[in-house]
Amino acid sequence: MSRGYGCAVLFRILGRVAAVDDDGRLVVVGARRQRALLARLILDANRVVGSSLLVDSVWGSAMPVHPEAALQVVVSRLRTGLGSCGRRILADASGYRLEAGPEEIDVLWAESLLRDGRLALASNEGARAADLFDQALSLWDGDALQGLEEFSFSVEAAHRIHQLRVTLVEARNDAYLMDGRHIEILVDIDSWVADEPLREHLRAQQIAALYRAGRQADAMRACESLRKALRDEVGLNPSAEIQQLERRVLNQDPSLVATDGGFMTALPAWTSELLAYVGREAQFEEILKCFAEAVEGSVRLVLVDGAPGVGKSRFLLQTARLLSRDAIVLPIHVHDVFSPALHAVARVIAEATLSLSDGELAAVAETLGTAPDQASGIRDVASALVAGESTARLVRDELILREAARWIAALSMKAPVVVIVDDLDTASPAVLHVIAQLASLSMPERVLVVGSLRSRVEWTSPHLARVTAALETSGCVARVELPPLSEQDIDELLTRMRVAPRAALVGRLEELTGGNALLLAELLSTGPPERVVNDWSSPPRVRDLVRKRTAELGRPTAEILKHASLFLHDFTVELLAESAGTTIGTTATLVDRAVDAHVLQPSTIHSYRFAHQLFGQALAADLSAEQRAAGHRRIACALERRGSPAALLAAHWSAASGADAPEKVLEYAQTAGRECLRILESAAAVRWFELALQYVRDPADRGPLLAELAQAQQFAGDPRCIETLQEAVRVALIADDDELTLHIIRATTPGWSTLPGVTGGDTQRLLTRALEVVDDSATRSRILARLAVDLSLDDPLAAERTADEAVALARESNDRTALLESLMRRASFSLTPHSLTARRLALREILELSSRSTDVVTRYFALSASVVAAIQAADLLEAESSSTEADAIAVHYDLSPLEWSVMTRRAWRAGLAGRLDNAEQLILDASNFGNEHGVTHASEAAQLQRVTLRWQQNRIGEVLPVARAAHSDYAQRSPGITTILIRSLAEHARGHD
Repeated sequence: MSRGYGCAVLFRILGRVAAVDDDGRLVVVGARRQRALLARLILDANRVVGSSLLVDSVWGSAMPVHPEAALQVVVSRLRTGLGSCGRRILADASGYRLEAGPEEIDVLWAESLLRDGRLALASNEGARAADLFDQALSLWDGDALQGLEEFSFSVEAAHRIHQLRVTLVEARNDAYLMDGRHIEILVDIDSWVADEPLREHLRAQQIAALYRAGRQADAMRACESLRKALRDEVGLNPSAEIQQLERRVLNQDPSLVATDGGFMTALPAWTSELLAYVGREAQFEEILKCFAEAVEGSVRLVLVDGAPGVGKSRFLLQTARLLSRDAIVLPIHVHDVFSPALHAVARVIAEATLSLSDGELAAVAETLGTAPDQASGIRDVASALVAGESTARLVRDELILREAARWIAALSMKAPVVVIVDDLDTASPAVLHVIAQLASLSMPERVLVVGSLRSRVEWTSPHLARVTAALETSGCVARVELPPLSEQDIDELLTRMRVAPRAALVGRLEELTGGNALLLAELLSTGPPERVVNDWSSPPRVRDLVRKRTAELGRPTAEILKHASLFLHDFTVELLAESAGTTIGTTATLVDRAVDAHVLQPSTIHSYRFAHQLFGQALAADLSAEQRAAGHRRIACALERRGSPAALLAAHWSAASGADAPEKVLEYAQTAGRECLRILESAAAVRWFELALQYVRDPADRGPLLAELAQAQQFAGDPRCIETLQEAVRVALIADDDELTLHIIRATTPGWSTLPGVTGGDTQRLLTRALEVVDDSATRSRILARLAVDLSLDDPLAAERTADEAVALARESNDRTALLESLMRRASFSLTPHSLTARRLALREILELSSRSTDVVTRYFALSASVVAAIQAADLLEAESSSTEADAIAVHYDLSPLEWSVMTRRAWRAGLAGRLDNAEQLILDASNFGNEHGVTHASEAAQLQRVTLRWQQNRIGEVLPVARAAHSDYAQRSPGITTILIRSLAEHARGHD
């Protein structure tokens, strides 16, 4: 009968002394003498305990007048209190006996489980042993024999039971280490070591678990802690076992690392695997070398390059399989341009998370600052992500950006992590930032990133080029070049295909394919090698091979494949059937035929794609322009009925025929742009907004799109943002469009200029008009704050009054966003040294407000402004603190204004350190970068920085010429320069007096 404890336990002393009645209820004995009597009988279960011994155990020196009678009373009351269990206490001529089987008493059951677990360990059954030991340890609900400390018999018994518990913990840890579950050991081992500081086997387990989790330094500290405890307490050195373990940790002995402790998420179908894999031994050796370096506790990035079709994708799959025994493999899918690759990162991390045990998940969560009891919630979210639920609805994108790298690093506590990215040069900036963050984390990480490149990084992915350059400075990058297959490789392939004789075939196949793995696989799929070399007199093209293969499959299959070639995404049988106008049964049969011929391949359980992207391109080229447009329309309509992503719909509708297509493109491209901008994928947002603009028919729709495009361009560092915003302003003024006016005013972030590139007159017209049509305090405060910035160019006193009014309105509205923006605008034109104290007070409030804001860009600019003010005040501690947080934000996002700001802060730091020549060069670099990437007022800011640095260092003689030059160029756009010029003239005159 189950009693709720995983077995038939009736009597408990592992914690409170209690029994379990027939209904499964725990009956706790309240009277202390009854409790002591029951405990004594449990400890001697199935043996008669003499009455005199029981009396001595229960009363000790406080012996009753009539001991036998008193004992009978206690026994009687105990039996009554225990209910049905009371019948197990039997009277005997000389005393009493508790009758119970070993599985009915918790301490006996624990000892039995210990014996069974040790047998499982001896048989290398780590998982089964761990389950047995865990079951035994779960019997404790506290220290044994609670509440009986005053009874002498309980002291020795409690000590013996405690030793049993520690022995079980050690046995469980051995099983966990055998089963690759070292993370779980780290959850509670510190407390056990603190309780038993001289127990060497427990210490050895702690050291091994720390080392396996990538914490070599902590493992060495644990060794030293044991050495000190033994020396101080008993005057001994550690045992030979511990000393040997210490040497192995110090020497990074590979045998200490867990084997079979990793796991691998499902690999995507990146490429066809029709033929056996041959060659690449030298390249795999390089991968293994980098993996060994990553295991030692560092991040490594391997870039795999080679000609198209040489087999880069297949090489990545083989790499994943090669390392999957000892690593957690995370394959990141970046080919889907219609769903953010950041979401693919979240899904593979979620899949790996589900493979963690509950104990491991709790440990990982605690490492990341999450309470272990919230681990079940993490598992629920991970399950929903793996099941295909919308990532955006489950996890905020900024949380993924901030935590993905830390989560991957935490997973490497379990086993080294290998991140596989096919076509890394097409990965989004968000994915690249996750890779960059891995190298800058302060927590231990054992991560190898392996990515393939389709072409030179400098030409196709400047983001990756920057990440690579940053990692190369610390020696974290290796490059692997895949050459064409050699004749020796082709000979090995034919050997595995059992082709003989081979001598005449190897050279001919190498001549026809040039060692290109894709062409070789396609040629050999068309027939026996002997026939292949006779059928082709010259090297073939992939297009010719695809035509030949699809023709052999019959016309129905060829037609369905041509339609499938129009999909810009993986497709299901149902979707293909609906868009092609065929039945599901017929389509499924044709798809199966294409899969058997290796033209298509499964990409997930339910979806398919072409075995190589060149196959789809070759088939699509055989369709006329009218056929392609009609096919895209049918696909778009089918996708629309399924609620597919806006980006996918916009792409298909842009290639579709029909009078309604332009309207559809406009709707979906604008939505896709907004979604990309929301997750700060600004370059993609620019592309979608530009596509939408091509399909605008109503002039009223053009203005809002221009405003959104300008914002995306500004984020992306596109200098066209000024021209785009100017055009949006012209549309608003000409159309007298109040809604567009408000849209434009709201478009810019508080850390940037209010309306970059727009003349003062136009700005004031827009702002004045907006004030006339808005009556809520929050919006009015934001408009007034922008107006104050504009007024500051001509009338600083009026600007201050307007800014103060804006702040007051924002406080009245209780709108935190409005108050934050008003204060930011107020501080933005108070940049001169004499206003430093007031500005720093305002910035402290800004920092407090932005700490609770989800707008990370605004938070960044608040921190950046605080850094500048702190540097000007020579407050190095605050400058360093704010700068560290600002840099941590900047590394998450590939945004040109943020990068420009980082460069200006470097210049401030150099100037503060007295390295003026270095500061001058850094100011020039920041100015050039800002002008090239559309950062407004970059040149003016550079001049102001030059002047302010000299002013701060009391170099008045050098301030004057720089201030005069700046005033001549920028006085109408930067009132701070004019103020500094006036004050520097005064200081200069006073110095000459």
